[in-house]
Amino acid sequence: MTTPVSFRILRISALLRANGNLEGVESVICRCQACGDTSKLSRGLGLEDLPNGVQLTCPTCHQFADVPTPQIWAEWAEQLRRDRMLVRAGIDPRDLYGP
Repeated sequence: MTTPVSFRILRISALLRANGNLEGVESVICRCQACGDTSKLSRGLGLEDLPNGVQLTCPTCHQFADVPTPQIWAEWAEQLRRDRMLVRAGIDPRDLYGP
């Protein structure tokens, strides 16, 4: 999963409503392509909501990128697909990613 500018998204934690609909992004584990730092970004700590997406900001080098909502949800759907395959293979997907 790659964003348009300078981050590789490794994992997305989404907020879900009680009825199962998507509400927003809770946190993102990503790697900054500018400095190589891998960080967990959350609201107020490198993850900001925009009207049509989110803005990711590297805590180390302050590089930032705006990621549109459709891209976030497409990457989250792909993450769910991969997670299902890993679980079938007996691997917990949460064990594979950073901080």
